[in-house]
Amino acid sequence: MDAGNPDRLERLFEQAKALPPEDQQAFLEAACAGDPAAEAELRSLIATANEAESFFDILADAVLSLSPWPPASPSEPTAPPPDPDPLIGRSVRQYRIEELLGRGGMGVVYRAHDTVLDRPVALKFLPTHVTHDEEFAERFLVEARAAAALDHPNVCTVYEIGESEDGRRFIAMAYCEGETLKQKLAHGPLPIEEAKEYARQIAAGLEAAHRSGIVHRDIKPGNVVVSPEGLVKVLDFGLAKLADVTLTRTGSTMGTVAYMSPEQTRGKEADHRTDLWSLGVVLYEMLTGERPFRGDSNAVVIHAIQEEKPEPISALRPEVDLDLEGVVSRLLAKDREQRPASVEAAGLDTGEATPPKGVFAKPSGPWARVRSWPTVAVTIIALATIVLWSFSRGASAPARADGLPEATVAVFPFENHSGDPTLDDVGEYVAFAIMDGLNWMDEGTVLSRDAVLQTLASAGESASVQEIAADLGAGTSITGTFMLLGDTLRFEAEITAVASGELLHPITASGIAADREGVIETLRQRVMGAIATTLGDERTSLGISRAPSYDAYQAWARGIELLDVSNYQEALEYFRDAYRLDTTFVFALIGVMSAYAYMGLPSKLDSVVGFLEARRSELRPVDQLWVREFRAGLEGDRMGQLDVVRAILRYEPVWWGHLVQLATAAGRPDEALQVWEDVEEGRIEASHLSPYKDSPDTWFSLTRAQHMTARYSEQLMTARRAREQFPDDLRGWSYEIQALFALDRFDEADRLLEEAKKIEQPGGSVGAMLYEIAADLARHGHAAKAHQVAQAAVSWYQSRDPEAYERETALALLLADRPEEAAGLMQAVVTEYPDSLDAHGILGIGLARMGDRLGAEVEAGWLEGLDRPYLRGDNIFWRAGIASHLGEKDAATRLLRQAIREGLSFAHLHHEPLLAPLWGYEPFEQVIAPRG
Repeated sequence: MDAGNPDRLERLFEQAKALPPEDQQAFLEAACAGDPAAEAELRSLIATANEAESFFDILADAVLSLSPWPPASPSEPTAPPPDPDPLIGRSVRQYRIEELLGRGGMGVVYRAHDTVLDRPVALKFLPTHVTHDEEFAERFLVEARAAAALDHPNVCTVYEIGESEDGRRFIAMAYCEGETLKQKLAHGPLPIEEAKEYARQIAAGLEAAHRSGIVHRDIKPGNVVVSPEGLVKVLDFGLAKLADVTLTRTGSTMGTVAYMSPEQTRGKEADHRTDLWSLGVVLYEMLTGERPFRGDSNAVVIHAIQEEKPEPISALRPEVDLDLEGVVSRLLAKDREQRPASVEAAGLDTGEATPPKGVFAKPSGPWARVRSWPTVAVTIIALATIVLWSFSRGASAPARADGLPEATVAVFPFENHSGDPTLDDVGEYVAFAIMDGLNWMDEGTVLSRDAVLQTLASAGESASVQEIAADLGAGTSITGTFMLLGDTLRFEAEITAVASGELLHPITASGIAADREGVIETLRQRVMGAIATTLGDERTSLGISRAPSYDAYQAWARGIELLDVSNYQEALEYFRDAYRLDTTFVFALIGVMSAYAYMGLPSKLDSVVGFLEARRSELRPVDQLWVREFRAGLEGDRMGQLDVVRAILRYEPVWWGHLVQLATAAGRPDEALQVWEDVEEGRIEASHLSPYKDSPDTWFSLTRAQHMTARYSEQLMTARRAREQFPDDLRGWSYEIQALFALDRFDEADRLLEEAKKIEQPGGSVGAMLYEIAADLARHGHAAKAHQVAQAAVSWYQSRDPEAYERETALALLLADRPEEAAGLMQAVVTEYPDSLDAHGILGIGLARMGDRLGAEVEAGWLEGLDRPYLRGDNIFWRAGIASHLGEKDAATRLLRQAIREGLSFAHLHHEPLLAPLWGYEPFEQVIAPRG
């Protein structure tokens, strides 16, 4: 080796430093064999680095052992004070010092008694070595003023900023009885609900500080006290910084290393997101009993914080909910721009917000949204449907068409690369264990052990394994090697397509040699998972590069089956189990994500999406795009969704139908229709495996796009084709009837309408169909007919369960020109469910229609002040509706434009009756006009 090669030396230096000290000698001897100059250079570098780390450790210990009081005279030594502490029993102003509580880099703290107000206090003094350091003194005062400005039950109260008779500055703070989190964690991880509750209270204190422009910058278990009653207090704003005051030296870092954020370790300016990172570290430690970033020295810990990914919480404690794991994952994003924007956005309930109540949570059938513009939730559910179809189909179908993964498998004995011939029998044993596992599976046919061994014995020495596998009639071969590296036993397996020689899956498993059976079982699970995901049918083959364990795969496959029959809760549990069984199987979280979308739980969905975003490097590029689309859907970014799906089509053109749906919702019907034309003309692959020609959502998006562009004859033909294919879906009937009315073919429309009324579907299908038709009739100027059909919708709802259809009935009453009844019905709902968004919106429009301006403005004000996540323009839409009925057309149009920017769908705005006063108003027509 050339000792003058700096790149080579640096690489070896880093490798040696990563080893335990006892292993460095052997490494250097092996790496530098025959090159004593290079070995000497590396020994010198390592020794210097070790001395430097020791120096910093000694320095840290010295800072934490500072004398709490200056010496009596310059000649006295600065040794630690004798025991007992001479300050105990002395008084500083009205405070009698009773006990030393602790020391830290920014001060020494005593318990004292306030003799004036007769209460216990904590006194914190500036340490001796900075008594005359003006910068540190100023920092001390900033801390005190910052803390004194806070008034919150989860923040330690500051009573006074003072100075002793001999010029020592101090802060008098509330004395908090209880244990620090550090003391609690000494006994191991906390109960999950207890950890969540402590995190919520810490978050509440931080939220109060951040609102005041204060950043703590040293959140750690030692700075959090829990009272016997469970009240959490955040202590020691010793590193606090007012937002408009910068005191940190350029390039310096402050805070306790294990809890520092990446930006702190690099000496960069801290902000409120620094505290969020530290909160994430503390919550991780409370849940697992371990810090996410560990090491034998500060340098190692800092490297881990900056570069390494912590082990998933669920791997250390499987019972932790993935939603909570997702919250921690977002808090620990190394790029602070990817962390939540605030404590509240982090997903931990600070106790200051009342959870919203859902007024329309009762079952209302498959076409529940009677007001006819689809919400973001509906879009996300549609996305969940196609994404799960995508992931269950995987990439195996095209590969199988190329003849690569055949279903007959040959397993060959593993080659012994350990150098120990006594282990030769291990190779056959491993092959037999894998065969035994594969024989229990439904995927593929496994050739017998005897057939493989006999063919091997009769083959010539020049014959390759692939040739032997072909002679056996196998389409897939499994080969491998094993070796010993010290006490570590390592297996490497390869699953190969025989015909092409393509490596389908490389698989490794390693562990302590003494646990041979455990290592072999790990290998067997991986191989079984790889075969299942490669040779399974179209519903269960995944086409992913890193195969899961077979147990995890089985849990995932069961989740898919349950999702197919709409058993979302149980499917969710199986998807979670799949991930817990194998935390490298990040793919299983796609199922979790989709189950939450089906269940209409956007906050939980958000947390899983955030978790997947943090682990996006473990997903295929196309899977990363799907996660990006879920994020855009949650944020109401319809153009972002469109851009992502256009990119997805470059990987998998069969997803053209999803582009049709999104383009229609984004107000781009021409793009939707062009995609459909390209499919019909064969310019886009419309494989029989594509879900879209079998999806009613695609057909009805097409009819909507045709209606938006006034192509009523084409809409009629598309709706008829859809109705033939989906006779029980009343949307097909509705769109066909709408097309007939738009074409002035009233007799045909009336006959079809009477036929459709007789269809009995669970939920509100017929009522919804009638409402939709009435709305479109009103938009096209057929007021009398619209009134008649709306009355029929009211009658249909009232003949069913009135409580189940309160909202739907009120909307139909508005369309039937009965605003007093609609307002009365919604007033009762608002009384029972004061947080119901739709009820307030309908009530406001009803009051405006009745001429009650004051009442309508009260409802609009409630909607304007609503602060709730995932609204995506819903509350703004209702405000636009109220403004339109109050005659404020300009304001209504501006609000509608804002609602669209926040995610409101275009698809049904064309005939939205709640905006009827704007029909024909040019600015409004420009807003809803089809786009590019």
